[in-house]
Amino acid sequence: MTNPETGMLSDEHRERWAAATYWVRGCELALKEAVDPRPDSWLAHADRLYRWEKVSAWSRSYLTAAIDHLLLWADLVAPYKFAEDHINHVRFRPYVMLGRAGLESSAHGVWLLADVDDPRDCVRRHLRLMHRDFEYQRKAQEAGGYGTNAVLARMEVTVERAERLGVGVSPKDKPPGYANLVRAAATTVGGDAQRWAFLWNAASGAAHGQNWFGMVGYDTEIGEEYEPGHYRSIQTPDPVFITEIVEAAVTVLGWGVIRWLLLAGFDGNSLVTDAMTEVHRHMPKKE
Repeated sequence: MTNPETGMLSDEHRERWAAATYWVRGCELALKEAVDPRPDSWLAHADRLYRWEKVSAWSRSYLTAAIDHLLLWADLVAPYKFAEDHINHVRFRPYVMLGRAGLESSAHGVWLLADVDDPRDCVRRHLRLMHRDFEYQRKAQEAGGYGTNAVLARMEVTVERAERLGVGVSPKDKPPGYANLVRAAATTVGGDAQRWAFLWNAASGAAHGQNWFGMVGYDTEIGEEYEPGHYRSIQTPDPVFITEIVEAAVTVLGWGVIRWLLLAGFDGNSLVTDAMTEVHRHMPKKE
């Protein structure tokens, strides 16, 4: 499986990959135009409710993490400039994993910003995600043999602040797990929650070298029987796994970026549209 320009992908998949790269790059440019929420915006109000770690900064960081993952994919499959003699070999499993990483990251940001009618609701979710983030750090510190006093103190302070502010939730209340965040994101943006959950699990199988992904992720042609019951085979990656998981990630990312911009007091749709126009200006054109 090589770069789409070689023709080894169908026209449909080439077009879908191209559309995804536009969205990723457009989201990056749009966010760069709006670094901080405007003072009278919904997100600015949420930041004032819990001023120590800003909701706007944490939600934005989930989206920019997704952009980082997906931009690497975009820069490899559709760079702004191609060397004439260069062949870009698509590494199937890593590309599926980049899609999964983009989906996970953006799903966190969408869960934080979706279906909240009051900035206090957003703060409640923010506190729960923060506390779990600190817990991940604590486990990593312990695994590496490093001290945990600082992160434990941070966790305690977060709980104390929440109690003092009377936000109505304990930061210790765990937010949804990764798979459920993906399902929730699918519901929010109109995706297929079951299909996305399957793709998310399949990407994990790809990353871990699990045998079952080799059975479902490739088209297999059986060759000679070199031992009784054992056959040589040729496996061709099924591009649908890259296409669909990247599209899922880009859909969630695009929704999250526009939502963040709107809640930050900007015209999100306009900024993203202008950014996509700028991306188009830089993309190579057919003669």
